[in-house]
Amino acid sequence: MLITPKENLMRKVFFLVPAVLLAFTIAACAQDSRPSPTASASCDLDGGKTIKTDYSSPRMKGRKIYGDLVPYGKVWRTGANEATTFVTSADVKVGGKDVPAGSYTLFQMDPHHQQEDWRVGNSIQV
Repeated sequence: MLITPKENLMRKVFFLVPAVLLAFTIAACAQDSRPSPTASASCDLDGGKTIKTDYSSPRMKGRKIYGDLVPYGKVWRTGANEATTFVTSADVKVGGKDVPAGSYTLFQMDPHHQQEDWRVGNSIQV
């Protein structure tokens, strides 16, 4: 049985269109579907020092955050999807304290009462 050029083209289209649709579907599903958008900020300081922060912006989505999702008086990671990172290229001072150059992960503890100060800590990554 001989295949005409028109039939050959129809066969190619018949197999090509579903293959392209499948490729687009896989690509769309492979995209990052994190619940909160990620962002970063950097700052160039005097003397060639730089600070870079990578974080996720949390979204409330009708939830109660403080006292529920984040319990009062407990240490929790700062950031929505994962903990916020803080990277310095040189030694800097933060809140009057010397911070050596390096990569840090930020954690914080919210106050039990509004009169108390927030406490922010970090974890040095070795």
